[in-house]
Amino acid sequence: MEQFGAVLAEAMAWGVPVIGSNSGGIPETIGQAGIIVPEGDVPALARALASLIRQEYPRLEVIVVDGGSTDGTVELLEQSPVVSRFVSEPDEGQTQALNKGFRLATGEIFGWLNCDERYRPGTLRLVGEAFAEQPDLDILFGHLVVTDKFGRELGCLRQPAIHPRNYALYAAGLLYSEATFWKKELHGKTGELAEVLCRRYAMDVDWFGRLSLAVKSWRRLDACLSEFIEHEGRMTAAVPELPDIEWKIRQRLLKLAGGSAVCSQATVTSRD
Repeated sequence: MEQFGAVLAEAMAWGVPVIGSNSGGIPETIGQAGIIVPEGDVPALARALASLIRQEYPRLEVIVVDGGSTDGTVELLEQSPVVSRFVSEPDEGQTQALNKGFRLATGEIFGWLNCDERYRPGTLRLVGEAFAEQPDLDILFGHLVVTDKFGRELGCLRQPAIHPRNYALYAAGLLYSEATFWKKELHGKTGELAEVLCRRYAMDVDWFGRLSLAVKSWRRLDACLSEFIEHEGRMTAAVPELPDIEWKIRQRLLKLAGGSAVCSQATVTSRD
């Protein structure tokens, strides 16, 4: 295996994001995971980091970008055996924090994991092996399990085995950030997350849509790679401006793809 990355970045007034990467001279590439943790919820951050520790993935680099928390987050990060590097300073929101983290990551494969998500046991090993088997792979994605706050499974969200570009353009589909891993080169072609349009919401809808346009080689793993914890406090559960933001995102995506700016009102919902 080669390098793996994980990023935990803080989300505006909401929390802390993490990005990381696995560095070191292992021959093949693997992924990076990012974690966004609600502000003040130190236990959630601890669980997110524990999810990475349990992967037992070699040479895992974890970078944490914190928005200047004073709730014990910094102390936790200083003591964590899995955190390689962290920054604690004010930021303009979740999207900016993620961009900060991805700039610092040194891995060859990227990904991000939010605070209300966690990797299932063995996920990073599966990801590493897949990229090792297919060195030209741009992106890899799989399914996720939805649980309640007690860990009880509520259902499974399955990703179709179709090109991410077609999924984004024709089905208004969204790749799940916690179950998606992509090459550093693809990240560079896509550019950074949109800090103006998507400062707080729908940054995943916009960024994965743009990323999908540059994908050449892809693979869908028919496996549940992560868990999403459904809860009442998630950021986009009830956001009045979200439909307008997603409409603007879809118009831009179709323009970038060479299509008409007029499109159906099919929307996707960011779960951040």
